[in-house]
Amino acid sequence: LTVPNTICVCVSHEEHATQRLFSRMKFMYDSIPPQLKVPADHSSSYELTFPDVGSRLYIGTARAPVFGRGDTISILHLSELAFYPEGKAEALMAAVTQAVPLSGTIYIESSPAGRGGLFYKIYQQAREGVIFAPHFYPWWWDADYRLAEGSYAAPETCRFKFEPD
Repeated sequence: LTVPNTICVCVSHEEHATQRLFSRMKFMYDSIPPQLKVPADHSSSYELTFPDVGSRLYIGTARAPVFGRGDTISILHLSELAFYPEGKAEALMAAVTQAVPLSGTIYIESSPAGRGGLFYKIYQQAREGVIFAPHFYPWWWDADYRLAEGSYAAPETCRFKFEPD
């Protein structure tokens, strides 16, 4: 919205997650104070366009292996890459990353799905300094996912003293 001619694309692993992500994007856009908001001209269930600045935001699912072809994507977000359909993840990744120029940005995020698969391979390469920069944010860093000591929601055996192993 603040950089003219920006095309932002988000790809999710399945249709329901795609719809939820787009709802979050719309909510964030709708929450912008009116004096800062760039008008959206076209709004569909998968796309927002901002003709005053020549920018566009759209979202799709990994089930479409030709997704993103023919575009020049400024910012690409691949959500839950570890859960993209087997056999289609590599084809989609090859297609959509080719649409991002060297001046663009690619974000890949995912919950892990064990050893193996495209996300695992990319993450291991990133740890070795190949192409991407790895970032690991474990779930337990978020206080919302922890129980306070003494909580009755915790199993009785570890309610007051818990030693992770």
